[in-house]
Amino acid sequence: ASLFPARVCTLSLLLAPALGLSSVPSSTELRRALIARRAAPTLGGLLPADVERLLDQYIAAHPPIDPAHAARGELARGTWRVVHAPHIEQLGRVLGVEFDVTYELDARDGISSHVRYGGALTGGGFLSARGAWAPLDARTVRVIWEDIWWSPGAEVPVREPPSGALAQLVQRIGRAGMLPELSAFPVELLASTLCAFRFRPTDSRVVAAKLVEGEAVW
Repeated sequence: ASLFPARVCTLSLLLAPALGLSSVPSSTELRRALIARRAAPTLGGLLPADVERLLDQYIAAHPPIDPAHAARGELARGTWRVVHAPHIEQLGRVLGVEFDVTYELDARDGISSHVRYGGALTGGGFLSARGAWAPLDARTVRVIWEDIWWSPGAEVPVREPPSGALAQLVQRIGRAGMLPELSAFPVELLASTLCAFRFRPTDSRVVAAKLVEGEAVW
């Protein structure tokens, strides 16, 4: 089953912050609500600010787990799909491109990122990166990307960087853009199937849902 079903009955939960309701959802309800909005961004006229208020409620009631102790365990390992990222949504609207971001964390502190893109002018494909991650302090993780590659026209992620002059150029450009301020991510929430962190350059929140058994990636 797809992570983003066509319809999920969570309209009342999604509208809770907009209506001023005080109930705090469970992580399962919050995950379902965010997936629903990711599948249908205009559902119920919900605005990103409404989602932010719902997240603020949940995070305030659930203090973050220290990534230095928990992030390297089974809690973090697996495939995570971004379900809320206002800065990515805004970039997509400006460029006329839809982005779909997935992170894969393994048992050896390795991380891979695959950004699926598609648009009338750009066509489709993937931008991918691979590297390592580790706790930087009690509330922050750092990601060091080692390989960056581009797979234009691909319908599924290409798992290994290609060779050739274009691949080397993409690698150089990608590494040049990986500035230190882009590699540290304050963690706000780490639950069994949901995590939230800050993207510092735009001070925006990114929320990802961990795929569970039966959910498809692509």
